[in-house]
Amino acid sequence: MRKGDSVLLLSGGVDSAVCLALELKADRRVVPLFFNYGQPQFESELIAFNGLVNHYGLLDEIRTWNTPNLGHSGSFDYPMRNVIFLAYAVNLAATLGIKRVVSGIRESGYADTTSLFVDVFAGMARNLSDGKINLEFPIFWLDKKNVIARGKSLELPFNLTHSCFRGNEPCGECATCKEIKEEVSILEA
Repeated sequence: MRKGDSVLLLSGGVDSAVCLALELKADRRVVPLFFNYGQPQFESELIAFNGLVNHYGLLDEIRTWNTPNLGHSGSFDYPMRNVIFLAYAVNLAATLGIKRVVSGIRESGYADTTSLFVDVFAGMARNLSDGKINLEFPIFWLDKKNVIARGKSLELPFNLTHSCFRGNEPCGECATCKEIKEEVSILEA
């Protein structure tokens, strides 16, 4: 018997894929939500998203939102994008009668990835929905090593994910690529 439903923001990256695996392990019905916001890695993220939803048998549940002209302040920086993503996810959850929105946001230096941001946004969603919608950030305090370890324990197919922010091929040079490569090699040793 299912333990409830959730809208899950799924980029196809490791963090959101681990959240997907956690939700499914908890026996929840998941509605995966993908955003095209003009990111350089759009094609690879979409391939990863489709690979994950196919792997987990969620093809009938997917939702996408296209806003390919989201403003950015540099090659890879889209300020406050999580405000837009979470607001849309809360709207979708309310429309579908779903009480949970799950995001793979992890604490970092961006304004929309801080504990203040997630606490305020979760409180706002809860209050504006009369307590009907809860936002959850199950890996918020985990570092990448522990996210990857959690994914391995859940038998996450890492080969289906894409986490490089620079483009459609893993660059091997950005912080995310280096971190994932290092942590996966440590865990496989």
